[in-house]
Amino acid sequence: MAYLLSELRDDVVAVLERDASRVLRVLRRLDVFRKPDRLTDVLLACRAGEIAQGQTKDQPWAQAEVWRKAAEAARSVDGGALHRSGLRGRDVADAMQSEQIRMISTVLDDCRS
Repeated sequence: MAYLLSELRDDVVAVLERDASRVLRVLRRLDVFRKPDRLTDVLLACRAGEIAQGQTKDQPWAQAEVWRKAAEAARSVDGGALHRSGLRGRDVADAMQSEQIRMISTVLDDCRS
């Protein structure tokens, strides 16, 4: 976990400066689709780091909510529905990734405005 945190901390903290495909790569790197608690652990560790760097505990940390919404949006994409629509094999994976990026992009746009 420490290695993941050191690798991904900058992306976690600067989520609103990242594009949707980068956010999806981070979510996959954290394996949040199989291990959703990992996101919580990383967010807590990054928040602790922000507090250690001088941000007060009372200040809201919007990044956590952005990550939660992005993860929820990505998880909402239904691979089974894509398969039922007639897609097969790699086409399902490609369509799923495209839809996840689209959903995450919507979250990021909403959070930026």
